[in-house]
Amino acid sequence: MALLRSKGIQIQGSVVVLPQESFDNFDLDYMSQDDKAHFVKHTGIRYRRNASSNDRIEAYFEKGISELLNGLQWEAKEIQVLICVSQTPSTPFPSMANQLHANWEMSSSCICFDVNLGCSGFVYGLQMIHQLLHGFAETDTKGLLCCGDFSSRIIQKNDAATEPIFSDGISVTAIQKSTSESELFYHLESFASGVDSIRFDPEKGAMELNGIDVFQHSVQYVPKNLTALIEFAQTKIESIDFFILHQANQLINQSIAKKLQCTIEHFPSSIEQYGNTSSASIPLTLILHQNETSIRQATYCFCGFGVGFSIGSLILQMPQLKYAKLIEF
Repeated sequence: MALLRSKGIQIQGSVVVLPQESFDNFDLDYMSQDDKAHFVKHTGIRYRRNASSNDRIEAYFEKGISELLNGLQWEAKEIQVLICVSQTPSTPFPSMANQLHANWEMSSSCICFDVNLGCSGFVYGLQMIHQLLHGFAETDTKGLLCCGDFSSRIIQKNDAATEPIFSDGISVTAIQKSTSESELFYHLESFASGVDSIRFDPEKGAMELNGIDVFQHSVQYVPKNLTALIEFAQTKIESIDFFILHQANQLINQSIAKKLQCTIEHFPSSIEQYGNTSSASIPLTLILHQNETSIRQATYCFCGFGVGFSIGSLILQMPQLKYAKLIEF
């Protein structure tokens, strides 16, 4: 297991950009009413968002960066690290990070690259930016983490195993190097036994998802990952104010909470209204949670898990984000 500790960064803000049109799973015409009711009850997913055929994911990242830089009053040339975590770029190259770097005319010293990761990608991306920012001599170096997918582009239409679950959307998160002594604790793992649970079938040109395997791997390994992380951080589970889990489905997250012997009130959710937004689901849920509460400071545990089978978790103390916004584009 990869248990890592560090300090000296702060998440300053985050923006999520979603397609404007919402789709209701009760309107699916290839499932019976009973099947639709059963699906919504157990997964918790009622609504989801799909980008239009003309939309490009890069344009969504552009919108998110614009909103976040303006909201924090940052300049594009101040950004020293730009990472894009996605499995659905519009083109294979150049990387989305380099395209965004060029469009924003960022500094030539800015580190840019893409990462091919799914639902664990937000935590992995934070850890990578964290380490890179530490390499700079300046004390206030800034980075941007772009996460998300247009999952509808890799889903076969009328596939009941995938279409009602996934939403399109992205997040852009601002991270800054700081002199804070507050520690962050990461736990990163990969389980080869689940590598085929979620896969791309090149013959179909679409995603294949084995829901039973995903459930079993999530419920078996995620609670163990989180328990080990809590022990590593030398804290107690009751000291965690909120668990922001990847929004895979309601049943998985309820089962994880039960295994941790926590009440579901400590697990904010966005899944009913927005479905599974891949690596953007943690920032989406965090933004909704912080915008709905008046909490000024809290201890959070983030945990992303999915395709790979990959798990990334993080414990950190965090104040209210300086800027947090959900945009329908």
